[in-house]
Amino acid sequence: MSTNITSVALDTPLVEAANIMRQQHLSSIVIVEKGLPVGIVTEQDMSDLCARLLAGARPPALKELMNTKIVTINSSKPCEKAALQMQRHKTQHLIATDYDGLLCGLFNRADLLRARGLEMERQYNETSQRVFALNQTLEETQAALQSSLREDPLLGIGNRIAMDEALTAAATADTPYSIAVLDIDHFKRYNDYYNHAQGNQALIRVCQATQMILGEHAQIFRQSGNTLLALFVDDEHIDKHLLANTVLQGVSALSIEHATAPLGKLSASIGLACCFTQGTEPNHVVFRALSARELAKHNGGNQLFEDTDHQQRAA
Repeated sequence: MSTNITSVALDTPLVEAANIMRQQHLSSIVIVEKGLPVGIVTEQDMSDLCARLLAGARPPALKELMNTKIVTINSSKPCEKAALQMQRHKTQHLIATDYDGLLCGLFNRADLLRARGLEMERQYNETSQRVFALNQTLEETQAALQSSLREDPLLGIGNRIAMDEALTAAATADTPYSIAVLDIDHFKRYNDYYNHAQGNQALIRVCQATQMILGEHAQIFRQSGNTLLALFVDDEHIDKHLLANTVLQGVSALSIEHATAPLGKLSASIGLACCFTQGTEPNHVVFRALSARELAKHNGGNQLFEDTDHQQRAA
């Protein structure tokens, strides 16, 4: 809506009104009486008047020339309402009034087209923002889903999928790596004696202790029920034997009661295997670590065994 409008009083001479329109390059001028709009004169009205004057008609008064069938709308109404009014009344101009009916603005086609363009731009921006937010939510959901597909729901560490991916990456790297497999001793007895819920809690505590000790030195995965696998990638700079033994001590220090175990508390066995040859099938290294773990368990548990025989053959 244009608020910088020009209006003249009803008793203004026609020549004066015409001069105002010409000098200010107005397409229309509003006629008011006591501040209230009573008519409008447009360029088309002036063109028609010139044709009549050339044909010999007498000059009319301003009130005779003006169109009194004006259409008004309250200035507080939205542009959509103004557009509907103009369409319904088939008019090129729509006079805006305040709550007292006094003239305060004027709508024309250009105003409405401009307002419509701004509204469309606003809607586009809002839609773009919503689409961006939805895409961001979708990306976050997909990332969370991908993460959940690779995370053990009980322990919050990598599952078999994540473990296989990490092992494959380690096998293709040009640095040696080691695998430690930890198994809780006599865990089936523990579950049978105390119940599976308490067994889960014990497994969580063992996993947390292992994570605290290994820290950033190894990636930890849940290989199966009560078996954890630790992958040491930067093998040359890590004392994996010391760390593995520290994990055994940490599990023992938890002092989780295990009435049916020889030690009277939970303990663990660890098997360790190293790989110094790039491209070696990682499952072979895992198998060697599992075999070393079995030797540790059969030897009474609560200890670390390493697959040194393979290293000697490789040397």
